[in-house]
Amino acid sequence: MLKEKIKKILSDALDEISPVLTEKVSYSDDLSLWSAKKDSLFDSMALVAFVSAVESLIMDTMGKDITIVSEKAFSQQHSPFRTMDTLSKFILELLEEAEK
Repeated sequence: MLKEKIKKILSDALDEISPVLTEKVSYSDDLSLWSAKKDSLFDSMALVAFVSAVESLIMDTMGKDITIVSEKAFSQQHSPFRTMDTLSKFILELLEEAEK
């Protein structure tokens, strides 16, 4: 259930920032977000806008204040910003930690 809420939030955030994207995209788990090695959906400014929209939507819909871009995100062996699925799993982990 929580995973589905997160996916809905990610989809809504994607719709919210669509005017700054070079192409119209829809949510899918394997949608590539950012990679230093290849062309990505987001440039750095779009990634910041997307993450900000996600954090705001989580606060608005779930009442949880989390910070996605953090030392924890960058210390992961695999970046949580690779795909929508990896970001969804990372957000789920942050929300579970916030419950403790």
